[in-house]
Amino acid sequence: LIPELKGVVPLTENSIPEPSSNVRPLKLLAADAVAAAQCAQDEHRLVFVVGKTGAGKSKTASYLAGKFGGTLINAAPAWEKSYLHALTSIGSGLGLAASWYSAGAAERDILQSLQAAPRLIIIDEANHFNRATINFLKTVLNLTRCGLVLLTLPHHMARMSSDSREEFPQLLRRSIAIIHIPSITGEEVAANGNSFHGNSAHAGISR
Repeated sequence: LIPELKGVVPLTENSIPEPSSNVRPLKLLAADAVAAAQCAQDEHRLVFVVGKTGAGKSKTASYLAGKFGGTLINAAPAWEKSYLHALTSIGSGLGLAASWYSAGAAERDILQSLQAAPRLIIIDEANHFNRATINFLKTVLNLTRCGLVLLTLPHHMARMSSDSREEFPQLLRRSIAIIHIPSITGEEVAANGNSFHGNSAHAGISR
């Protein structure tokens, strides 16, 4: 289980709040959190968006990328087996065309690029992290001015916490908000034309 930390709450699937008519639409909550993260003067520039399949995570990622000029990267299962593959995918998403033969060279070039031109980095399917990737994301938050948004499933987030008992809580301490997306019912999808505009989804935010 994720320990109680300042600014966040322990994450379990039961911790996802029920939608409420007086909470802001999901994309606006997410935008508020990202705006706060980008204003942070320390390493607390991480936002988690957690929700079940079909809840609207990918649409939220696309919205944030467009609103903030962020870089959207989709993680892949190969990241779990190869740290260099993860770094190469991140570098490619950031527009770096280098072919690296070592993780150290990739880390150096990516960090230098992000230090020179900070930006919002959004990683969808953020459950394909191994310990080295988690540590690298911590380094990005520590050494650059980039904001970071990670989108994942509730049980995958809990699994990362279990598999990386030291690294993941350290990353989580750098979060400014965890946004829990409630599941959307079939009636809600039909009522909203399967769109993501207006008040089609709501979320609870933990700070």
